[in-house]
Amino acid sequence: MDLFETGNSDAQYLAGLAINPKLIEKKQLTHWANYSNWSAISEFVVAGVASESPYAVELAKEWITSDQELIEDTGWSCYGKFLSFAPDTSIDQEEVLALLKIVENTIHQAKNSVRYTMNQFVINTGCYYTPLLKEAQQVAETIGPVQVTLGSKDCKVPLASEAIEKAIRLERIGKKRKKVIC
Repeated sequence: MDLFETGNSDAQYLAGLAINPKLIEKKQLTHWANYSNWSAISEFVVAGVASESPYAVELAKEWITSDQELIEDTGWSCYGKFLSFAPDTSIDQEEVLALLKIVENTIHQAKNSVRYTMNQFVINTGCYYTPLLKEAQQVAETIGPVQVTLGSKDCKVPLASEAIEKAIRLERIGKKRKKVIC
């Protein structure tokens, strides 16, 4: 899509809104992931479109193993967003549990923006994927506060345990989103 190729963040965001994620090709998503040059685009546009595509889990797992920070960041964000709207029956519980263990053991040594999306993955697991709520709560308690250097002093990294507890209080656990891209 020509809008994404401009490199302009507003145009790239519009490209994400305009495209049908069910029809986008895998090679286009891969290109977008490689072309993205900052976390706002990789985490929201690329990961959002990919999470609603037929390639969501396949690409998320591939990107999570990347040595490039923004691509790994995109992978964790994509998988977390997938959990937020996919039916529980389409989610591989053992795979998500294995990813929670990776987060638990590596988050504090991960690359800067990856720490943020790993933390969000724990939150999304606890809030949207009921079968692993207890496990997500345990991982959230274990990892505690996550330090991320953010672009603005007004931005904060949510404490995963508090975010999950808030969703419990509001009776939002397991309530899926209708779509990710908005």
